[in-house]
Formats: sequence, structure tokens, C-alpha cells
Amino acid sequence: MISTEGKLTALARIYSLYRSSTADLQSACAQKCAQCCSTDVTMTTLEAYYFWQGLDSNARDDLIRRLDTIADAPRFRPAITINHLAEICAADQEPPPEKKAGAMGRCPLLVEELCMHYEVRPFHCRCMVSTKVCRARGFAEMDDFTLTLNSVFLQVIEHLDTPGCTGNLLDVLPLILSTAGRKSYEDNCCDCPQLGIVSNRPLTKLMVPPRHQNRIAPILAQLQSIRI
Repeated sequence: MISTEGKLTALARIYSLYRSSTADLQSACAQKCAQCCSTDVTMTTLEAYYFWQGLDSNARDDLIRRLDTIADAPRFRPAITINHLAEICAADQEPPPEKKAGAMGRCPLLVEELCMHYEVRPFHCRCMVSTKVCRARGFAEMDDFTLTLNSVFLQVIEHLDTPGCTGNLLDVLPLILSTAGRKSYEDNCCDCPQLGIVSNRPLTKLMVPPRHQNRIAPILAQLQSIRI
């Protein structure tokens, strides 16, 4: 089993590969464009650990205070992970319905429309791009290949973080910010359901439609070169 440090190194390489793979992507996103920065962000426990590791003690204390102020805020809590969804789709079955929390709140990491911890943000934030300005429209617009690429990276990150968990940022970050939660994660003993988050699954079926297979093949080869 890969150590936590080994997983963190692999995750950093995955983030870097995504950045280089999307360098030429047409995007309308710009600094202080925070329309998508909401309380509906999801992340894995590994990403939360990566986040925690990238902060100094003062930033960690401040983050705990910020999360405490919205501990009871409505949020989206995923019923299944993306790898579980891939298994269900491959079996030609219907996935369980997802329950939306209603109106989205603002992400607690925003200050003057800027992310306080941009460098360690989770992949859900890194991959959220739009080809058109979405502030007036209220939603982002992505081309089909970008959606496929994002799904593949999400699947690989989840695979890397097994046995770990996936959930809303407001649920996963507090777990890893606590000493007991980090120890439980490091010992591969996270009780995901009790924490209101879902257990990660290994990658068994990639969500890549036939029309995108040739285009994504070089990126898949680079992902496979990362020892996960």
C-alpha cells in the first residue's frame, strides 16, 4: 500500500499534469471571477490532507474558525463517488438520485473574490472552467472533451485515495484538520458513512466515450506513468 507521502507526491504530479494538459484550453475565467466558488465543492480526503499540509499553523487556525462559522450551512453531499457512478453506468443501471441542498452559499475560503488558499485548492476547483463568462448566466459552459478529461482526472484521484473518502469540502476539511481525523486517515481507518461522506472506490471503468479515446490516449499514458 502506498504511503500517505507517496500519495501526496502522486497527487501533486496529477495536478501538474492537468495544468499542462489544459494549458491551451479556451477559458473565460479570470481573477476575481468567483461565481462557481460555492459551498457545493467536493474533495477527497487525500486532497484535504494536501490542503492541510500546504498551510502554516496560523492559516490552519484561521481555516478552522472560518469553517466553524458555516458548519451548519446547506451543502451538496454526494450519494456516490465518480468511480461508483462509472461502475453503475457500465452495468447499465440507474444511479441513485442526488439531493441538492438548495441555494448555494459562498465558499468560506473567499476574501474579496479571491481564494485564500488557491495553490492547494482541490481538483473540483481546478477543473471548473467556462468557455463563456458565467456571472450573468449563472452557470458554466464546457465542451464535451473537457468534461471527459475532468471525469478521468477525478476518477484517478479517487483511485489514488483508496481507502479514503469523498464528500463536501465543508465535511472533509474539518476531518483532516483535526488531529484524530488525520491519524484515522493515515491509518486507513476513516469511517466514511458515519462522517456523512462516502467511501472511495478503485478505478475499474474509465468514463471515456469512443469519440474521445484517441485524443485522451496520450494523457492517459502520462497518468499511468505516475505510480499510483
